[in-house]
Amino acid sequence: MALVLKKIGNLETLAQGYTHEVEFDASELSASTGAQSTAVQFPSGSALAGVIAKASIEVKELVTAAVSTGSAISNATISCGDDDVDGFVAVTDCFTGDTDNQGYVNTGALLNGATATSHVVSQFNVSSNGTGNGFGNASRGKFKLLVAYYPTAGSGLNS
Repeated sequence: MALVLKKIGNLETLAQGYTHEVEFDASELSASTGAQSTAVQFPSGSALAGVIAKASIEVKELVTAAVSTGSAISNATISCGDDDVDGFVAVTDCFTGDTDNQGYVNTGALLNGATATSHVVSQFNVSSNGTGNGFGNASRGKFKLLVAYYPTAGSGLNS
């Protein structure tokens, strides 16, 4: 399953320099423990092919120990990147008690492999890491991914 980006219509968010977003629940990610990667794409099903100028993950609701099935979650982190799981947003604790991480987590500049202003991508992934159980079995946890993305070609150019 992939997370599907949409264009931002909110003027305040556009003013911060973001162009696309996706909101998602922890349960939409992999139910496997350990580091799991979920692709980010457009409604057409096409992968991103273009330039990322910045990215942020907003932790809207922390992941808790409660799960729909299996063992309780004992820790949870989230990040995003291309071929480097935390290349855009550093690994962020998002488990019960990590209240300092609720709200925007923005690196300001991309972390790895980037020029001073942007990074060319051919893939984009959100990486979730659940200890004790995977995010997909979490009863709580909500996130918003924001990106400044500029396509270079293909169907994504009109998305």
